[in-house]
Amino acid sequence: MVQADSARILLLLLAGMAAACTTQPSARTTVDRVLLARDIPNAPYSSIVLVGIAPTRELAREFEQGLSDELSRRGVEVHSFVKESSADEATADAVAALVESVGADAILMISGRLAGAEIDEHSAMVDVEARAIGGNLFNFFRYDYEEFTEPSYTDMTVDVTLVALLFDAAGNERVHSVEVSTTQGSTAYEVIMSQSAAIASRMEQDDLID
Repeated sequence: MVQADSARILLLLLAGMAAACTTQPSARTTVDRVLLARDIPNAPYSSIVLVGIAPTRELAREFEQGLSDELSRRGVEVHSFVKESSADEATADAVAALVESVGADAILMISGRLAGAEIDEHSAMVDVEARAIGGNLFNFFRYDYEEFTEPSYTDMTVDVTLVALLFDAAGNERVHSVEVSTTQGSTAYEVIMSQSAAIASRMEQDDLID
C-alpha cells in the first residue's frame, strides 16, 4: 500500500460519495462527555465564531460548514474562520481579530481524531481490505487508490471522535465542552453532518443557544 496526500483523498471522497459508496447512511453518533461551567452569565449566545482545527483549510472548512448549517438552523449567527478570516492559520490573535470585527459573543473550536477505520474495495478482479486504528483523524484517508483495479464499488466505515470547546468571548473562558463519537460512518460528509447535529442539539439542550 502506498501512502497518498490525506487531504486530496478526503476531498475526492466528499466529491464522489454518491458514485463511490453503495451503502445507505449508517452513521451513529452519541454524546460521550459534557463539561459545563457552573456560571455562564452571557448565555445564550447569539453570534459565534466557528474554528475548525484540521491539517488543511479545506478540511477545516468542511468541519465548519457542517456545524455552521446546524447552528444557523437554530437561529445562531455563525462566522466561519476559514471563510471570513484572511489569516492563514487559526492563531489566538487571528481568532480574536475576527471576534472583534464581527462582534461575536462566543468562540466554538472543533477538532477530531480517528478511533478506528475499515475500507473494503470490490471489483471483478480485486478485493482489498485495509485497516487503520488510532492516530490522527485524517490518517485514514492516506491511501493510494491508483493501486486498485477500477473497483466496481467501495465500502468504507470510520469511527470518529469529535471535541467541541465553547469559549465566552467577553471573559475569554471555556464554558462548555462536548465530546461526541460516531461509528459506522461511510463517508467523511456523513460523519461531519451527524456529529454537527449532535453537537448543536447538545448546545441547545444546555441553554447555550436559543
